[in-house]
Amino acid sequence: MAMSSKLRTKGSDNPATDGADFKKLDRDHGAAFLEPAAPLLPQEVRDSRDQLIRLYKEGKVLAGYGLFEESVGGRPVEEVFVENTLVAREGLEQLFREGPMGSRSTVASAPSHVLQGAAAGQSIALCELFSPRAVDSQQQPTPVCRVLVVGSGGIGKSTLFCCKLPYEWAAGRCMQDVDLLICVALGEATTIQIASAEELFASSLDLDSDEKKAVFHFARANPSRVCVVLDAVDECKDILERASPFMMKLLKGKTTLCGLRTIVTSRPCGAIHWLAQQCRFDRSIEVVGFSPSEVSTFVDKALAADVASNMKEQLKENTDAACLMATPFMAAHCCEEFRNSGSLCKCTTELLQKMLVKLLEVQAGVSFGSFEELPPEQLAILEELGRFALGTFSERQFVFSEADKERAGLSTRAEKLGVFVACEKHLSRGKPRLHRFSHLLLHEFLAAYYAASIIRTEVDFLDMLVRI
Repeated sequence: MAMSSKLRTKGSDNPATDGADFKKLDRDHGAAFLEPAAPLLPQEVRDSRDQLIRLYKEGKVLAGYGLFEESVGGRPVEEVFVENTLVAREGLEQLFREGPMGSRSTVASAPSHVLQGAAAGQSIALCELFSPRAVDSQQQPTPVCRVLVVGSGGIGKSTLFCCKLPYEWAAGRCMQDVDLLICVALGEATTIQIASAEELFASSLDLDSDEKKAVFHFARANPSRVCVVLDAVDECKDILERASPFMMKLLKGKTTLCGLRTIVTSRPCGAIHWLAQQCRFDRSIEVVGFSPSEVSTFVDKALAADVASNMKEQLKENTDAACLMATPFMAAHCCEEFRNSGSLCKCTTELLQKMLVKLLEVQAGVSFGSFEELPPEQLAILEELGRFALGTFSERQFVFSEADKERAGLSTRAEKLGVFVACEKHLSRGKPRLHRFSHLLLHEFLAAYYAASIIRTEVDFLDMLVRI
C-alpha cells in the first residue's frame, strides 16, 4: 500500500489573509510581527490558483510510488498518510559546506536516520517551514524564504512536498499566505529545458501567452506569495550545471523573482555538498522517517486487522525488519510482501528482489519461488532491464522516451514487466510519451544487479564506473 508520510500540522490555525492588514502571532516562536495586506489577485492569478487547487485536491498518492499499483495508486491522501517527522537541524548547512557527508547511523531504539556532526534538531510541522527563524532570544526572528530538505532514498521527500504539501495547501490547512504553489520535478528532461520564470509557471499550468505574463508580473511583485518546490536536485546536478542556466539561477535564488519562497529537496549525497557551496538556505530540514509508533500506525492502515496484528508481533522480534520499516517506501512494500507471503524482509536487496519476482510471476502466470530460483528466461528479462538501467544511470538520465527504449533494444516483455511508469503530465498535453522507473531505488538496484553480473566478464567495465 503506497502510503507515505503525514506531517504534524500544529500551527495550521494561522489566520488566513482576506485582503485586510492583520497582525499575526507566531505562537510557536512567541514573536509578533506585521505582515502586509494580501494583494488583490488579478483574474489570471485567481484562475491559476483555482486550477492548482483542483489538481491538488484530487488528493491521490503519487503515480508509481510503488510497484503494486492495484493497492497503491488512486488512494485518497486522507486514507493513506501517517505521520512522518521533519527535523530542523541548526548547523546542517555549515556541515555540508565544510566537506563531504559524514557517516550515517541508525538509532535502534527509534529507527530514524541521524546526520553525524549535525546539531540535535527539533521537530517542525509542515506549516512551520517558512516560520521566522529565531537565531537567539536577543534578536528578532529572521525571515525564511529558502528551505533545504534532506532525506535518504524512499524516505518520502517527493511524496511529502509534491503530494502532501500541495494537498494541505489546496485544502486550506497550510501556507494560506501563498497564492501559487508550483511543484517541479527536476529529474524530468523537460524541466531542465525551462528557460524563464514564465515557462516555469507554464510547466504546471495551462496558460496562454498573456496569462503567463500576468502570472509572472504578479510573482515578481509578490514573490513571498509564491512557493516553488524543486524536487530531487540530486538526480540532475550535472545536467543543471551544463545545460540549464535559468534553473541554476532559480536554485541559487538569483532570478528576478527575488524573495520567492523555495523548497529544494535532495538525498544526502555529493549533490548536497555541491548545493551548499552554490546556494544559501535559511533553514535546513531532514526527513527522518517513521518512528516505531508511526510504523505501527502505518501497518494498521495498510493491512487487515488480523494480518496487521501478526506483522507487528513479528516486528518486535526482528530488529532488521523494524529498521527497514522506518523508510516509507520500504514500509509500503514490506506490508505488501507480508500480505502475500506472511514473511518479513530484512534488507533492501531482499525486498527489491521479491518485488521483481512478483512482477515476473504476474507476467508469466506461474510461481517461481525465490529470486535465486528464477529460470534463465526471466533472468534474461532482468538483464535487459539492468543493462538499460545502468546505461541511463551512467548518463544521469532518469526520464526516457519510447525511442530511447527502442534504441536500447528492450523487448516487449521487459518493457511491459511493470517497472516503468508514465510521466502523466506529458500525456495530458499531447507531448511525446515519457517514462521513468517507478522509483529511483529500483533504477539503482537494476543498474547494480547488471553491474554485478558483468563485473567479471566486461573488460571495459571500469570505464563505465568512471563515467558514473
